[in-house]
Amino acid sequence: FMSQIGVSIDLMTQTSIILFRFIQAHKLTLKLTVELEETNQSLEETVEKRTQELQLTNSKLQKINNQKNFMLSTTTHDLKNSFNILVNCSETLVDDKTLTEDQHLYTGMIRDASENGYKVLQNILSWARMQITDYSGTNVIHDLRGLVVMQVDTFKYPIKDKNLHVRIEVDNNLTFVCDEEQLYSICRNLLS
Repeated sequence: FMSQIGVSIDLMTQTSIILFRFIQAHKLTLKLTVELEETNQSLEETVEKRTQELQLTNSKLQKINNQKNFMLSTTTHDLKNSFNILVNCSETLVDDKTLTEDQHLYTGMIRDASENGYKVLQNILSWARMQITDYSGTNVIHDLRGLVVMQVDTFKYPIKDKNLHVRIEVDNNLTFVCDEEQLYSICRNLLS
């Protein structure tokens, strides 16, 4: 009988220990659950705050970008008008029969420089449009030599002023597929 009482006491002791450990584990689980909920709440608040900050920054950037685009558009219009006036006036002067040979030479230079400046402006504006939009380009077959000669011609006065000599060594029959605006941009960057 005593041995049964001893076994019962051992069983009750072990049950009490298991129950005590279970209660401790449950209390710890509750404590960790509360801490996890507090951490989640804090993280949600931080994410919400950062989201609002990003939205505000994005709004400011959009406003700045719109102002930049407006300025580019306005400046472009003004510069195009100025170049058109220069080209038209110099065309009129080139055709003037009362000018001396030197005057014809200089007005021709003014006309060519104005036309080339207008072409450079067009190329820069095309490049700017490519940067503003998701420009993917239009790939067509091009004559490389013709495109390079045209771009070099755009810089002929700066080349002449600096006493430089440009030799174009491109095969006359070389054609390839590319986007013309992107090629102009590459040539312009190499030449300038």
